[in-house]
Amino acid sequence: MVDSYDALCAQRTLEYFSDDEPVDIFADIVDEILERAKNPVEYTGYETPYKNFNDYYGGLQKGGLYIIASRSGCGKSTFLLNTAIKMSQLNDAKVLYLDTEDTKMNQQLRIAASISGIELDDLDTGQFYNNKESFSKFKDFEGK
Repeated sequence: MVDSYDALCAQRTLEYFSDDEPVDIFADIVDEILERAKNPVEYTGYETPYKNFNDYYGGLQKGGLYIIASRSGCGKSTFLLNTAIKMSQLNDAKVLYLDTEDTKMNQQLRIAASISGIELDDLDTGQFYNNKESFSKFKDFEGK
């Protein structure tokens, strides 16, 4: 029984591999890199608002999977929304941002805080109105 199960598992595992021959990954590495040098670009992916990330990884790469994880309340949604807005501007591209956990009002407040530089709590409570500097930032935001 165990032998037949092992054989079935091995057969299923092999279905995920192709019939291609192994490839020497170093065979043409120098030529490939020199070819890129003939037509240099700043980044190979979508530019993010984070210079270090762009410099280290070339921006967000097409086909890449990026996971942002932390405990609740750490700012993941705010970070992602801010990143989406700024990437849209940097790459002159439309961005679809889906958040199934937050309300429209919370998302609007986060957007406004991110763009204006006013503390989220001050926008949420309306306290920005009584602070000359925050109110000035709001007027600038309002004109955008």
